[in-house]
Amino acid sequence: KAVEGGGRPQVELSRIRLDRLRGEQVVRDAEAVRVGATARLRALLGRSDADPAFEGAGQLDDAPAVEPLPDDEAFAVALANRPDLHSLQYQVTQAGAAAELARRNAFPSVAPQVGYTKQYQTKAIGFPDADSYGFGVTVTLPFFDRNQGNRAKAASVTVQNRFQLQAGAVDLRAEVVQAGQELRTAAANSRAVANDQLRLAQGVRESLTRSYELGGRPLLDVLDAQRNYRDTYRLFITGRASYGRAAARYNAVLGKQVAP
Repeated sequence: KAVEGGGRPQVELSRIRLDRLRGEQVVRDAEAVRVGATARLRALLGRSDADPAFEGAGQLDDAPAVEPLPDDEAFAVALANRPDLHSLQYQVTQAGAAAELARRNAFPSVAPQVGYTKQYQTKAIGFPDADSYGFGVTVTLPFFDRNQGNRAKAASVTVQNRFQLQAGAVDLRAEVVQAGQELRTAAANSRAVANDQLRLAQGVRESLTRSYELGGRPLLDVLDAQRNYRDTYRLFITGRASYGRAAARYNAVLGKQVAP
C-alpha cells in the first residue's frame, strides 16, 4: 500500500519479496531437517510404527547448565566406573597369576602314595592273615628343564599388561580433561546466549517494531531485527543442544551419570 501510494520506493517492495522467498526456502529446509531428525530418533528408539503424533518431550529452554567435576575428582570417578580400565586391571591380575603358575612349574613335582593290602592265607596255607602298608613318594628331577621359556613369556606378558594399564590411565585422564572442558565451554556459551544475546536481540526487535508502528522506521529494519532475533534464538537452541551432547559425552567418559 505504501508503494502504491508513493510513500515507499518500488525497490523496497522487491527487497521484501526477495526476503520472503528466502524465508520460505529456509522454512522448507528446516522442515526437512526436522522430519529427518524425527525419523532417526524413532529408529534409535526402535519404533517402526507410523505415528504422526510422535514428538520428543521436554524443552531445551529448561536444560540445566551444570559445571563438571574437578579434573582429579572426575578422573577418580572414571577409574572406578570405566569398564575398559577394569578390563585392563583384570588382565594385569591374570598375567600375574599366570607368571606365578609358571614359576611353580619350575620346581619338582612331588606325588605321595599310600597303599594297604590284606592277605587272606589262613585257609590256604595255614598261616595267619597278614596286613601290609605301603608308603611312597614320586619326585621329578628337572635337571635341565626349569620352565624357563614359559616363565620368561609370562613375565613379558605381565610387564606388557602393566604398561597397557598405565597407557589406558593416561589416555583416560586426557579424555576426562577434554570432556570437562567441552562441557564448561558449552555451558558458558549456553548461558551467554540465554542471558545476554537473546535478551538484547529481543529488546532490539521490540524497539524497532514500536518505532515502525509509529512511522519512525521502515519495514526493512523491522524484518532485519526479526531475522537477527531468530538467528540468535537458533544460536540459543544450538547452544542448548551442544550442551546436551557435551553432557552425554562427559557421562560416557566418566562411566557414570554425573551431568543431567
